[in-house]
Amino acid sequence: MKRILAVLLSLLTVFSVCGCAKGAEKLPVKVLIVPHFEIGEMEGDDPGEAQMFYEEYLKGCREYSVADGITLRYNPENGVAMYLTGVGKVNAAITTAAVLSDERFDYSNAYILAVGCSGSATGYATLGDVILESAACDYDLGHTADAREMAGDGGKTWFASAEYDESGCKKFDPGTVERAYALTKDAKLETTDISRRMLERNFPGEAWAEREPAVIKGTSITSDNYWKGRYNHDKAVQVTEYYECPDPYASTEMEDVAIAVTADRFGLLERTVIMRAAVNIDVFYDGATPESLWGEMSEFEDAVSDTNDETLDIFVPAMENLFCAGKTKTIFVKN
Repeated sequence: MKRILAVLLSLLTVFSVCGCAKGAEKLPVKVLIVPHFEIGEMEGDDPGEAQMFYEEYLKGCREYSVADGITLRYNPENGVAMYLTGVGKVNAAITTAAVLSDERFDYSNAYILAVGCSGSATGYATLGDVILESAACDYDLGHTADAREMAGDGGKTWFASAEYDESGCKKFDPGTVERAYALTKDAKLETTDISRRMLERNFPGEAWAEREPAVIKGTSITSDNYWKGRYNHDKAVQVTEYYECPDPYASTEMEDVAIAVTADRFGLLERTVIMRAAVNIDVFYDGATPESLWGEMSEFEDAVSDTNDETLDIFVPAMENLFCAGKTKTIFVKN
């Protein structure tokens, strides 16, 4: 049976699925959508990573308790399921393993579509881009030290260790990535005037900053800490180069390598697609410093406004971009 990409919105080849398990029969999942968090309600307010996918494919569906705090939503009419991982690598790995271990569901022919927001790599990705990941790397595995421990200025602060290679980077199936890119590359994505002005002001004459947002292929760097700065950017480039990833460092986030490692353990890595929408940049700009941006912040929401250096006003348009690319392009079915 040959697996092909089909258009998600049309669902022209959706199989008939019974809403209830018959005896020991498992509920078949065709696409497992994996956002990480939602802002507010699952429908009807400003969207986070999950809302638009929920409203389109899962609204009113049945909810299953997988484990304490883990809810799997499943639509028997289209075979789409969704859960929220929570933030960070530990949450992402635990929730993904719990969901894939649930014997009520059949994931043997499922594809995983992980979606979310991210930081973007200065010099390559721009605000509003949707990054289709060809690899995900762990920013934290390895040997690391505070820069103040270095013998000289400008030295490396991260040193690779081959013993971590198996979990330190996962490369996605090239054929799956290329098919997904062919179907997503022409998606019409949006940006905002505030984002344009900020990019022009801080990166004048830079082609990557002046172009319109697009779907691009790239490597994502996963870390349990939210970081910015040109030295950390250089570390992300170093990690990408060490693992010989097929595409440049493009995005930074907190979950994807954990999802990929878990999917690999369950034999689903070749059917995993991860897409991230860029909502901020991995360096400081407009004169911001760590102290000015984060010093008085008790929660992340304290740093969020329409115009500050953290998210500008790009978050909602970026989530719409993510849905625009994801909704019609990345469901996988059997033919």
